[in-house]
Amino acid sequence: MSNSTENHLSPDLSGKWVLITGVGGFLGRALATQLQMAGARVVGLDILLGSAAFPSGIQYCPVDILNFDLLCQTVAELSAVGGREAIVFHLAGQAHVGKCRENPSKAFALNVTGTFNILESCRRADLKRVI
Repeated sequence: MSNSTENHLSPDLSGKWVLITGVGGFLGRALATQLQMAGARVVGLDILLGSAAFPSGIQYCPVDILNFDLLCQTVAELSAVGGREAIVFHLAGQAHVGKCRENPSKAFALNVTGTFNILESCRRADLKRVI
């Protein structure tokens, strides 16, 4: 077993296109940074405004995952430049339990309908890697 600190995300992400939903969140920012270090071209989706919340060097798209038409357009554009080998990491949604209790229908929409929208937009764009 190796004690090396090399990146174990992928054998080779150099030049691969990666889309991260929820890139403004804690996990999204950390993943974007790691993928950039692995050589990936990172596109980040989030509904947060302003680029201060996002890692530098990523292409930011202010897309709400509940806006199905805009999401499909964005994913299709990713597919056009990245091909079927583009990778989608879906991290968007409402994870805060208190906010889910306050507004369960909104939490359902974000977490269930939003996930469906991601999966369907990737299917339509013929992207095969959704994580």
